[in-house]
Amino acid sequence: MPDLLPDLLLPDEAALTEFGEKLSDPGAEPILDALFEYAAEALKGRVDRVERLTDRVGLAYIEKGREIFTINVVKGGARLYFHPAAGSLFSDADDYGVKRISLWTSSFQRSTGKYRGVSAWVTNESHLAGAKALIDRLAPG
Repeated sequence: MPDLLPDLLLPDEAALTEFGEKLSDPGAEPILDALFEYAAEALKGRVDRVERLTDRVGLAYIEKGREIFTINVVKGGARLYFHPAAGSLFSDADDYGVKRISLWTSSFQRSTGKYRGVSAWVTNESHLAGAKALIDRLAPG
């Protein structure tokens, strides 16, 4: 699969306007921008396309017809969803450096003792390093 240009993985102006309206804290916009830009660069060699969510405010990153990652814009920042289809594993023993983490109990894999799906909350700049490290788990190669 050819690498997609990072611009094709970024939200358009209409989406950015919608995302900005969702935020209760305008100071969270730079955090969202950083997440979108980082995800676009990190995932450009893996995802086939990016779609705006229809049931929530945000973007879904699609590989081979399946959602592998979602950035959901919430009032205070972003909620990141790392879907089991991505093939990443997460442990409850790890410190992820984000505001909050929720391991998906339905994605528990007995053979590894780890989880295949997780949600992460990012609400301020101090959480960006942790969010980027999580996104790096999805990057190709």
